Amino acid sequence: MERLAASKLKNYARLAKILGWANLIFYLLKTLMESLKIIVNPKFQSAVIRSDWNAMLDVFAYLLDIFLRGWVYWFLFAGLSIGLLVLSDFRALQSRDYARKTPEFYEPEEVLRISAWLSRMAMIGAAATLFVSIPSLLQLKETVFSFGLTNNLLSWGIWFLLSASVLLLECGLLYLALRGFAQILRIIMEIEFNTRG
Repeated sequence: MERLAASKLKNYARLAKILGWANLIFYLLKTLMESLKIIVNPKFQSAVIRSDWNAMLDVFAYLLDIFLRGWVYWFLFAGLSIGLLVLSDFRALQSRDYARKTPEFYEPEEVLRISAWLSRMAMIGAAATLFVSIPSLLQLKETVFSFGLTNNLLSWGIWFLLSASVLLLECGLLYLALRGFAQILRIIMEIEFNTRG
């Protein structure tokens, strides 16, 4: 029964790896297609000729968002795949006839590498989310200031409070999810390793 469960976990790990690569390829192709669509768009060409930095910043932020999303998903699926392999080793270890002293289904170095990259992607993703949010934060500023409040300081305060809330939620959620996942991978590998005695 333990071997069957370990085999199922290995199959899910394989599926997660395939989905990770499929996601990465999809988002890289989407970035390329969107780039080509934007380059031939007369509005974008006009913005370049006029040196309209706001329009170009919007486009760059949009493309960066698509590109980084593919990488974030790839690392999440890669982490899920290696985590499932660690669990399959742990499950197989519970079998009476399983007495290996080294992992059979995964490489500890790969767990550490994926975990390190998940931690890096947490920082990169949070910084990119901050950068990608700039155009929408500027639009939010225009909306808040369009209410024509008599106190300009109040408008700035409302905009700052709303912007900070949105950024903390978006950046914080992404950062904590990726960093937490990286730590979980290390912990389950350590548990699996310690179970071997």
